[in-house]
Amino acid sequence: MIHIKVTKADEDEIFDNILYSEHHKTRAKSLVLLLKAHKLPHEKIREICRITKPTLTKYLKEFNKQGVKGLKKLRWKGQPSKLNEYKDLVDNDFETKPPKSIAEARDRIDTSKASNIYFHFFYF
Repeated sequence: MIHIKVTKADEDEIFDNILYSEHHKTRAKSLVLLLKAHKLPHEKIREICRITKPTLTKYLKEFNKQGVKGLKKLRWKGQPSKLNEYKDLVDNDFETKPPKSIAEARDRIDTSKASNIYFHFFYF
C-alpha cells in the first residue's frame, strides 16, 4: 500500500482541480487523490474511479514525487499537425485579417492542399 501525506492546502487545491480543471485527466487524478486523502481503501478507490491497480499506483507515486502540481502534467504529445510548419504564416495571416467564422478559417487553411497553403493565404 502506498501512503501519501495531504495537507489541508493540498486538499483544497485537489478539490479545486476536480471542479475547475479543464482537462479530464487532471480531474480524474485529483478525484483519486481526494479519495485516498479520506482514507478510502485502494479497492474502493479503483471501483469508484473505474481504474486499474497500476493506474492507481501511478497516480499515487506521481503525487508523492511532484505534489499537486504533478497532477496537472500531461505526458502525451499527440500527433503533430501537418500545419505546424505553417504556424507563423497562419498566425500572421489571422492577425492581419482575422477570419469572421470557423468556416472561413477552415477554408483559408486547406489541409488537403498544404503545399498550396501560401497561395490560399495571400491570394484569397
